[in-house]
Amino acid sequence: MSRTRTVLLLILINLILVLVIGAGYFGWLASNHPIRINLNFDYPTRHQPDPDNGYAHIPNLDLKLPAGTRLHTNGQGIRSDSPNAADYETADIISIGGSQTLGSTVQAEEAFPSVLGKLLGATSANLGVSGYGGVTGYTQLKKFWHLKPKVVIYGFWEDHEYRNISQCAPSWAPFCRAVPHIEFDGSEPHIVEPKSSNDLSTFLSAKYLQAVGTGRKEYPLWQDAFWVFQAELQKILWTLGLEDRYRVDASAEQKETATRYLLSQLALETQENGAKLIVIFLPSYLGKEPLVAIPSYIPKQLQASGAYLIDMTKEFQNIIATKGRKALMVPEDKTKHMSTLAHTTIAKKAAELIKARGLLR
Repeated sequence: MSRTRTVLLLILINLILVLVIGAGYFGWLASNHPIRINLNFDYPTRHQPDPDNGYAHIPNLDLKLPAGTRLHTNGQGIRSDSPNAADYETADIISIGGSQTLGSTVQAEEAFPSVLGKLLGATSANLGVSGYGGVTGYTQLKKFWHLKPKVVIYGFWEDHEYRNISQCAPSWAPFCRAVPHIEFDGSEPHIVEPKSSNDLSTFLSAKYLQAVGTGRKEYPLWQDAFWVFQAELQKILWTLGLEDRYRVDASAEQKETATRYLLSQLALETQENGAKLIVIFLPSYLGKEPLVAIPSYIPKQLQASGAYLIDMTKEFQNIIATKGRKALMVPEDKTKHMSTLAHTTIAKKAAELIKARGLLR
């Protein structure tokens, strides 16, 4: 009996030592971890798991976003100008894309889809969702053909070349949110469904952002250590192949092939549903370097697919030359999303094309 007690006591002591050492290790990691920042988010989350897109807006939201804006959604999860907005029965124009299309740091009525609708006297539905790319925009569009749009607008941000082939959506949180993406079967690209369920990752992401986004500059060390432990555990699962990771090793050629495929599929889908596709290229204005020109393959692919292109590079360059680069951004937004001026400029350019081509007839 005494030997059994001794063995159990030794096991207990070792467990305590492991816990103490582990707590000390993760406390040390947490003291130097980049999550010690003020994200200034008002959570609970704006997203919920979705079997086709990986995640989507929660319907009927009234949520504060960075830079003081609010996110309202109707019962369909589509951004609206006010809370408790009615669902769309039809929409002349549908816009797809990520946070730049959504207008995540401007009010709903200031985002280019809404401004465009007002300029044309048309019904315009903003299907943008933060973190979406071309593939998620494409799968989102397929859900809303019952709105019978005449024009589909895709806001192409430079990071979408990467998002198109990533199995996880970009996120502040270190947890994978699985999304549909393009993979290669031999040399042929094809779209695949989200790799895993997002119930747990969406929950962890929401709790993580809620914990570190409470408006304080410093957080209790135990809280940081807890999330560092969660993140490190995820890394182990990724390494063992038990979880997916926002990481893709792809060549420039593969990115181009995937994006060409996405644009061709998006154009085909749009044409088969009796609508016209307009791709708006949004050059990256971040940093101090000159704006990078649109990849030459994009206009070639769109022309071959019978779609329209609006390249905003010249207009953005003019704004930088006359008003400065900061005029393209929301000053209060750390992520430097587009300003009201940028959205209005895009909407005017798109309205000119739609009017000139008679696309709403």
